[in-house]
Amino acid sequence: VGWNVEYDSTDTSTAVGPMTSILDAIVGQSFTITITPDGHVKEVQGIDALWRRMEEKIDELSEEGPERAAMETQMKTQYGEEALKANTENSFNMYPDNPIDIGDTWQRKTEINQGFPMIVDSIYTLKERKDGIAVIDVFAMIQTNKEVGPMEMSNMKIQYNMSGSVTGIMEMQESTGWVIRSNQNLRLTGSVIVNHPERPQPMSIPMSITGIITQEPY
Repeated sequence: VGWNVEYDSTDTSTAVGPMTSILDAIVGQSFTITITPDGHVKEVQGIDALWRRMEEKIDELSEEGPERAAMETQMKTQYGEEALKANTENSFNMYPDNPIDIGDTWQRKTEINQGFPMIVDSIYTLKERKDGIAVIDVFAMIQTNKEVGPMEMSNMKIQYNMSGSVTGIMEMQESTGWVIRSNQNLRLTGSVIVNHPERPQPMSIPMSITGIITQEPY
């Protein structure tokens, strides 16, 4: 089974389903993240106000019950303070420990425990330096973090068993350390194990994910 999901906050024709309405509610909201030079998150400010906007929209869309509880859990998992800290740190956990030359490689290991728990082993290679821009080759192996227990959704328990890779190129501004452009290909295959109290045996669902992750100047 395959499907396309497209959402653009500036285009109302792409707003389909309750999740897009919740995301619409936080357009224009701001928060502040303080990051140390080595890429660790020191502090997050303003996330409480953003989450209150989400809760207000959830109140409008759903009454008390299992569906609402599942929606709140999903939003907190993806957009709560801890998730924001983890996702930001994962995005900046890529700098080498020491000065490097063209052709040098370095490695980073990242654990992602929100939503789909993963272990990402990344290898970076400095390919080129030109006009203050560092061009970096990216190769990462991804596998399910089996030390993290199943995710609970309503009365179901969901366990992912996935593996795959990410390959691509990113361009980093040397003066700031910011990634200004990136294009990476994602490929994951495996299965999802669903345990439901009304089913005598777990259900295994094959899953394959491919995608292109693009970051460009806004």
